[in-house]
Amino acid sequence: MFLGNPATTAETIRNTLRVANQEGLAQTFQACSLNRYWRVFDYENPDPDTLGVTFSITPDLQRTHYQQRLPSFAYPPALLQHFGSEEAIERLFDYIAQTYLSTKYRETRDWRAFIRQKATPESVASWVAVLAKLLGIQVQAVPVQTATGESPADLAQLFADETQEKTSESCETLAKQVADSLLSAGLAAFPDRLEALGLPATRDQLEQMTPYALAVAVYSRWDTEKGLLEALERQTGPVLSEPLQGFIRFSIQAMLYRFNILVLPEYKTLFVNAG
Repeated sequence: MFLGNPATTAETIRNTLRVANQEGLAQTFQACSLNRYWRVFDYENPDPDTLGVTFSITPDLQRTHYQQRLPSFAYPPALLQHFGSEEAIERLFDYIAQTYLSTKYRETRDWRAFIRQKATPESVASWVAVLAKLLGIQVQAVPVQTATGESPADLAQLFADETQEKTSESCETLAKQVADSLLSAGLAAFPDRLEALGLPATRDQLEQMTPYALAVAVYSRWDTEKGLLEALERQTGPVLSEPLQGFIRFSIQAMLYRFNILVLPEYKTLFVNAG
């Protein structure tokens, strides 16, 4: 797709993503390639805004300031103004291509790294125990303790020192199963809490969700993940124990990670009209 054209703005990208989601394009394609900038020709009389961001390529393939007789290119001026740099636009276009215009993001999920960052063997054990004791919810596919009270070898492997224990396919599969089982338990245990935050509240809703729809739901209320989690804390802090607060926080983070939702202030206008 050609998003790197002179007329591209945050608003035109928002319209593109909305239509792409509406027509199911992202779920149709496994990858997407984006043109990031366009060729600038002098005979087209480019305006000062365009010339101000145009660069040229020398015969030895070096980048230089704009020179009329050299091949010249420019990133969309409006995006440069909004995001601040070409590097930021490159990151944005990579993110859009992988997450909102294809299913490529599914191949980039590293569930073992996610589990290691957001949980510990002790927190997983406490979540499973509290869910079973207080709510009667059995978390499937999460081995917690052996008969001697020790963490099972396969669960402990998820948290092993990566310098000693290399990530394997089986370890990644287990990590995905653990995260998915905990997320399913979170949906079963706290549908009202999730619904109050505008998030999917059932497994069926989760399976029907698209990254775009989830991003719109989140950005309609917040522009940072911290803001979302602070709203959760205000909602649950007075009534839930610390283990359950930690568990529902993990569930929401797992949901965002599953769909590769990055909640950044500069991205909000790509999903909702912030004006």
